[in-house]
Amino acid sequence: MSESDDRAKGSFSGYGFAFGIPGKYYSGETRHPSGPRIRAWAPVFNFPWDGGPCTISENLSLVAAGAYTEYESEDFKRFLSVEEIDECRSVEYWLDVRQSLRESISVRMRLNSFLLALWLARPTRTYLALRFDETDGERVVARILDRFQWIEGFVADSLSVEDIARVRAMLPSLLDIYTTSRRLRNALVLTFRARVTNDWQSSFICTAAAAEALLTCSQGPGVVHRLADAFARLTASSDRERKDRRDLFKQLYAVRSEIMHGRSHDRRNGEANLKSLGAIHDVVRHLWNVILDSNEIRAALDADDESRLNLLNTL
Repeated sequence: MSESDDRAKGSFSGYGFAFGIPGKYYSGETRHPSGPRIRAWAPVFNFPWDGGPCTISENLSLVAAGAYTEYESEDFKRFLSVEEIDECRSVEYWLDVRQSLRESISVRMRLNSFLLALWLARPTRTYLALRFDETDGERVVARILDRFQWIEGFVADSLSVEDIARVRAMLPSLLDIYTTSRRLRNALVLTFRARVTNDWQSSFICTAAAAEALLTCSQGPGVVHRLADAFARLTASSDRERKDRRDLFKQLYAVRSEIMHGRSHDRRNGEANLKSLGAIHDVVRHLWNVILDSNEIRAALDADDESRLNLLNTL
């Protein structure tokens, strides 16, 4: 996983989605919240919210456009283009992060978690492109190269108070999964990668892999049927609804197989491909919402296959 910030004037260490050594998990080390502080601001682009500034979490707030204007400083003007400065002037809201520089959850992780929670609550065109970090002795601007993508027809044009409340409710669990979990963390990272790639096939494969990471409960033949049945059991309440969910999952998994087996070159209808991509995104969104709403489900899915099977057999 490669570093995705293009920085000027130094750097800050930390963990975040798409940040770290390939194949390695977050170390879980404890960092003391005292000591040097960091303050970070990120302009929020295409954010369809008119509810005004608000607190998202203890460390993260949504603030009005005039709350940060240092992007106009001469230091940053030498790094930013005229277009980027104009874009900063045009946004209505910024994300404001305040925390210890030694916090186990980095600024980058906190911002990425907000974007992911927002997508789970209500998909929009929202993305971050710049971040301004400040400590007592250093100021840094970073271009965020891993930007959230969207699909027309699968995004909302406005956000409600309930949507923002949902973001607030999900954020602690997402951060806890990333820093303490093993199995679910893998699915979370795959979900994030699917959201920041601009290639539909890559996004589809990462999303399908995230679904498998969430649903796999045994090894052997019949994997498609097992995954489809697990998805239906977790997300549906009636026999009819379960059948529909199983059929949907199998249809989407067939698209995954076409991509994996080199036959997707025959899928020449771009509109149909994006529709399938949006559908599998909704599958994984639905799964994550169910998981984040239940500590029991979350604990079972983060454990071994036997625990997963026991959970599914009770549904």
